Amino acid sequence: MDKLNKIKEKVLERYFETDETDETEDITYDDYQVQHEEIDISSVEESEPVEKIVAPIIVEKIAPAIISKYTVIEGNVKAENDLEVYGQVTGDVQSTGSVYIENAVITGNIAANEVVIKNSKIQGNIYSVSKVDLQAGTELSGDIKSKEVFVNGTCIGNIVAEKVAYFLGKVYLKGDVQTASIRIDEGAVIDGAIKVI
Repeated sequence: MDKLNKIKEKVLERYFETDETDETEDITYDDYQVQHEEIDISSVEESEPVEKIVAPIIVEKIAPAIISKYTVIEGNVKAENDLEVYGQVTGDVQSTGSVYIENAVITGNIAANEVVIKNSKIQGNIYSVSKVDLQAGTELSGDIKSKEVFVNGTCIGNIVAEKVAYFLGKVYLKGDVQTASIRIDEGAVIDGAIKVI
């Protein structure tokens, strides 16, 4: 057990700074994301086998960029993190993270890792790496392309869902659907061709 404590001390000395002052700062995990990384302890002299140590790496969360309710933007919006839109945008919206749109009006294309739209009017195409969720009260005039597409609003345009397309009961779709798997709830209206590939 003494050898294991020595290894832990060496790992802490090597990978973590220690502060010798008495001033301490309270840090909560709610303010940070915790990732884990395996640490190579092969350089530590040891005659007996030792278990791997997994040390947490703390990465500060980045707050989403927010376009507030009465904000009007004429031009493209590009965010390097999550983006929330509650105002009006005339231009393309692009994010490396997720885009959440509620009670907004967007005239332009949207591209993000994940897109969730609620009670909004969108004129433009939507491209997402993982998922598009078009919730009730949303009107879209444009095409959607994503791995997963969930629709419960009005869409005038074509949908390409690489993995699954799910149409809930309040859907009105005027356009074609191409997907690997489809689910259509009772009450959904689809005016177009459906191709399962």
